Amino acid sequence: MRKDVRIAAAPMHCPLWESDRNLQSVDAYAKEARICGAEVLVLPEMTLTGYCASEPLPKALERDGREYQALSEIARSRRLTVLAGLAEVGPRGNKYATHLACFPDGRVFFHRKTHLSTVEEAWLTPGSELPVFRNSHYAFGIQLCYEAHFPELTTNMALAGAHILFIPHASPRGTPQEKEESWLRHLTARAYDNGLYVAAVNQSGENQAGLSFPGVALVLDPLGRVEARLQGGEGLLIADLRADLINQVRSHRMTSFLSRRRPEVYSRKVLKHNI
Repeated sequence: MRKDVRIAAAPMHCPLWESDRNLQSVDAYAKEARICGAEVLVLPEMTLTGYCASEPLPKALERDGREYQALSEIARSRRLTVLAGLAEVGPRGNKYATHLACFPDGRVFFHRKTHLSTVEEAWLTPGSELPVFRNSHYAFGIQLCYEAHFPELTTNMALAGAHILFIPHASPRGTPQEKEESWLRHLTARAYDNGLYVAAVNQSGENQAGLSFPGVALVLDPLGRVEARLQGGEGLLIADLRADLINQVRSHRMTSFLSRRRPEVYSRKVLKHNI
């Protein structure tokens, strides 16, 4: 990581079927994030379409539709990288939980959720790629909610050069404190074991279909420590990610775990002994 980066995370209210209203909220948060000096704004899973894993389902949006173009224009006009999600319908009719990475120069890339919860498998198709997005100063990856429970994903992204892991959530139920406690059981390990920053953000409020989201945004440093938090409700969390800290962690002989990996051992058959 070659320079510090200021990021913003917004636990936004994302009601179902209201993509136009949600786009307006994205633009408002992008404007505020830019005023605060942020370079990246991360928004919750299925930002535009809202989230529900049972009937009534969110309306899936087509690739390169007007919503995609609107997100790209927000990133361009606000001079900000915007990470926003939606339910996407692919060219063959398959539906995906997709998060877009919209850059200020107009380019748009995407990450499709690779691991689905048992309730999501009934209507979503898992993605099969793990993109890492890189500029001249830092690199980042995206995981969506349930994906963060699979450590191999984070390790593979870190090995591909990621310094930051953004984890947008659409995780309902529970209080803000309960949600943060749940995240701290596994997200600290993702950050610490891989020597990277983790920024997680959840939806907030009622989705108009019986689900309530407690909000919450959390940033962890490469030592697994809480760097910044926003506990409950809508808002904007700002955090400065330090290049010197992540570089120190990754070069230190006691915390540079990635450099000590032994892949030749992991590929061997596990010996099972009956005792």
